[in-house]
Amino acid sequence: MSLKLFCNVCHNFIREATAKDVGKLTGEEICPDCMGKTKDAYDAIEKSAHRTCRKIDALAQKGRAELELIMARVMKREGGE
Repeated sequence: MSLKLFCNVCHNFIREATAKDVGKLTGEEICPDCMGKTKDAYDAIEKSAHRTCRKIDALAQKGRAELELIMARVMKREGGE
């Protein structure tokens, strides 16, 4: 006797699991379509996170450069007076 296996996300039928397959099932099985969508979503999040980190680094570098200019002006003023 086989067990019908359904996607844990969309609940569509995946396949029939045999008796020896039942011990390997985790209850978290998903179909190839949902797996692809999950991978695409994960990749989009990673890409967005990488882009955001680059923007934050650029802003931090700009802020450091501005502070260094301000410090240089202050040092020049204090040294010149």
